[in-house]
Order: sequence, then C-alpha cells, then structure tokens
Amino acid sequence: MPSDQFEIGEVYPLNTGTDVTVFSYGDMLLKILNVAGNLKDEGISVCVVNVPTIKPLDRQKIIELAKNTGAVVTVEEHSIIGGLGSAVTEALRLEKIPVEFVGINDMYGKSAHSHNDLLEHYGLTEKKITNSIHNVLKYK
Repeated sequence: MPSDQFEIGEVYPLNTGTDVTVFSYGDMLLKILNVAGNLKDEGISVCVVNVPTIKPLDRQKIIELAKNTGAVVTVEEHSIIGGLGSAVTEALRLEKIPVEFVGINDMYGKSAHSHNDLLEHYGLTEKKITNSIHNVLKYK
C-alpha cells in the first residue's frame, strides 16, 4: 500500500487487484486509477503499481505482483523501447505472463499546443489503457 517513504528501486502498489497488474509512474497513475474504478463495474480487478524508478528495479517484487494476477500492462509517457515496459518485460522474461504496452511507439517526437494534445496523439489515454487491459486478459 502507499508509503510515506521513498526508496530508489522500490515499487509501490497503490491498491490490490486480482485480474491484471498495471505498472506505471507519474501523471499516468491518475488515468490508470480512473480506469481501474471503471473496470471494477465490469467485474475486472486492477492492481495499480507505482514504479517511480526503473534502475535499479526490484525484479522479485515485479514478478510477485505479476504472478498475483497473471497479466500485466505497462503504461508510460516514454518510448516503449528502453523504458518501463522493457524493464518489466526483462524482469518477467522467464515467467509465462502476458504483457501489453501503452507508451510511445518508435517514432520522432512532435510539438503540440498542450500536454493533453500530445497524450491523445501518442495514444496515452484512458481508452487505450482500457483496451490494453481487455486485450491482455484474453491471453491469461
């Protein structure tokens, strides 16, 4: 559960869930918590985990949290290559747990009038998170 302490390398579950574990950080956590609340009405239980640093990464805790649900989604305002998604997937490389990524595909950046415009452009939306959760659950 949330803690007042911060330690580099630690991961922090923000709630409990039994169907899917979503790893993220920063501003995206609010979107994920909103999605988790909406999916609860569908009977889908989402464990939301704050991963404020990816190096070092608590590999054992990542595995434990992923095994608890059997499905993982990573969400980040970063390239899915070399970011949180890559780090989580490397941690889970020997586990048979499906993983979906919500992040920026391998492309050049772009300018916009607002942060929200960029989030929309790159698909960093509650709708995309919801779709990714539904998709990963098909592979459990």
